[in-house]
Amino acid sequence: MRRACRIIYNLATGVSLLLFLVSVGVWVRSYWVSDSLSWRHWLEDQSCVRIDDAHISLGGVQFISARFIGPNWTWDHVHHFDHFSHDTRSYPLFGSTSPSQLQNIHQRYGALGFEFVPEVKAYPFSSKRSSIVSRSLTLPLYFPTLLFAMFPAHYFLRVRRRRHIAGRRARGCCVECGYDLQATPDRCPECGTVPANGAL
Repeated sequence: MRRACRIIYNLATGVSLLLFLVSVGVWVRSYWVSDSLSWRHWLEDQSCVRIDDAHISLGGVQFISARFIGPNWTWDHVHHFDHFSHDTRSYPLFGSTSPSQLQNIHQRYGALGFEFVPEVKAYPFSSKRSSIVSRSLTLPLYFPTLLFAMFPAHYFLRVRRRRHIAGRRARGCCVECGYDLQATPDRCPECGTVPANGAL
């Protein structure tokens, strides 16, 4: 069981380290280039089109989902997936990336670069048969970067502590406080620690 847990822990650490490096690269890139990823899905009669976007710019990433419902929408897109890159413009908040019909009617909750916009609905045409429904979440890129750094940081701190303990044990010192135990190998007179197996 311990071996299985160790394998899972090491695997999670490796994946987290890879994601950490990727997020750092995306974070740095976002100050020079803005990236937009768009996934579209529509019904055959185009009565409902769903667009899921991710916008990365100036140290932030925004996930926005919008549904265009009704008979008044016409779509000439052939591809479901698109990627756009352009010069850095602004931090990706809802008002800067949302459809113009939604920019003045939404509620926003956010601070420190975070923003959440719950589901909002607008009727851009005179008929209420056509509508736009959207929601948005913005995260500063330092947030996932710090999350992905937790496993590697814990791993490297464990490795450092093990080497530190092994070095003290090789020198005949207490693994806790570093006191020389050559004269008292059974118990540390400084902190009271009993070495493993009764001796170092």
